Amino acid sequence: MAIILCCNVGTRDVQVADKSALTLPEGCHKPNGELLPRPAGAWLLEQLRHKQITPDDLDFPMITAALDELKVDRHGKPQRDDVTVVLFATNQPETTAARFRALDTVLFAELLRELLLQRYALVKKRIRLITTEDNPADYDLMHAFYQQTVRELPVAEADEVYMLLAGGTPAMNTMLLFAAGTRFAARAVPLYVAPNNRYALRLDISRQLALGLLRQNLATVLDAYAYPTALQLVEQQQAVLEPEHAAALPPLLRYAINRQGMDFAAARSAISPLLTRSRDLRAELLQLDADVRDDGDLSMLRETIFLAELAAERGDWAEFVTRLVRCEEGMLHLALEQLGVRWSNPERSYFHKTWWEQQRPLLHSLELAAADPAADADNTFLRYVDCPKMTVITQALAAQQDNRQLLQLLADLQPIAEIRALRNRIIHDYKPITQSAVEKHAGPPAALTTALRTAWNTLTAQALPTTHPYKVINALCRRMLEGAR
Repeated sequence: MAIILCCNVGTRDVQVADKSALTLPEGCHKPNGELLPRPAGAWLLEQLRHKQITPDDLDFPMITAALDELKVDRHGKPQRDDVTVVLFATNQPETTAARFRALDTVLFAELLRELLLQRYALVKKRIRLITTEDNPADYDLMHAFYQQTVRELPVAEADEVYMLLAGGTPAMNTMLLFAAGTRFAARAVPLYVAPNNRYALRLDISRQLALGLLRQNLATVLDAYAYPTALQLVEQQQAVLEPEHAAALPPLLRYAINRQGMDFAAARSAISPLLTRSRDLRAELLQLDADVRDDGDLSMLRETIFLAELAAERGDWAEFVTRLVRCEEGMLHLALEQLGVRWSNPERSYFHKTWWEQQRPLLHSLELAAADPAADADNTFLRYVDCPKMTVITQALAAQQDNRQLLQLLADLQPIAEIRALRNRIIHDYKPITQSAVEKHAGPPAALTTALRTAWNTLTAQALPTTHPYKVINALCRRMLEGAR
């Protein structure tokens, strides 16, 4: 398995193994006796290269603990071409105050590169040294530094990216964690070596960062009701999710995709696994399942109303107009069937020829047919079904049969009828459909969706839920991410 180990080199990352056996020149120590990285690193590097000291005279406990945790073999074993070690170090310019520049770790990093090659079975080209000239205590500067350098790491070939959060300044460690954690998500594994410990701990913070980013991105996508994109996000980031959420979110999102496409059978199949294992969300999931149990005309009409509301919320005005007219068509079909109208095919695209002839006197009075059957013997085109024709026939038959319910339905649908010309623009023209165009032709979108709901109530004597089900689906996704089952 190919891995990358990112290490911030700190001022205590190189230590003398036996202080009594090795004396460094004056100016190589802090007042507390710790090594000053720049002068001490320069002297130790020169001594090591001239074989005045050996690798055993020095110690680098935190990086050693990380490499041991990753099971990297010591020198003498076959070289590991699948392990890359990246050493981040500071190298501030000469204009920096001397007391700060003495703390720069660039020479410690060069020394560590030599020590790693001599002590571990690593490949020279796989040990990289990356330096920054910026103030290592400045969070903004370190954020910019790591955002840039992390993008340049050879991550395509790495299965996991480890970050040793032990050396370096708090700003360096924080921004390495942030940059690598958000970029590599589940592949990023932070390591921590506690003071006086000789072993590294794997932390969960990187997964938590990636999970937070996933939640933000998912919230944005869900607000747009872009369920295919949401599903892609979840499937790509499954490793950062808790197992139960990784198992539950994809079926719910597939349900939403299929329901949005009005494929109720596929929606039922998608949500089915969630019904038995759910606890906190069972009532809502059972209701979603019940919504797609019936794929008859009324269920499809109800869903089209919801999709019209969805389109208005997304600002998809061409889709909104299309859904409005489809709702009008669907309601008029059902109204005419109540009034005894027959169709020539299941698609309801033509009035039945026998019914047409039986109603010829009425149709002639409506200027839809000739009085003499011989005058329009080939009347297929005349029998073609469209909204204007269905409206006038419904008006006449409902009045004839004193059907006040359907007369009220026509009144409810009147605002929708005003939008037909705009729908035709989509089919026959290239002009854009905007909210202002909708409002100019038929009034505010909210008034139009209210008209649809009123017409539905008149036609079916049933009340629709106060909000469309896709809001419920989004709320369930968020609750799942927060821990609900």
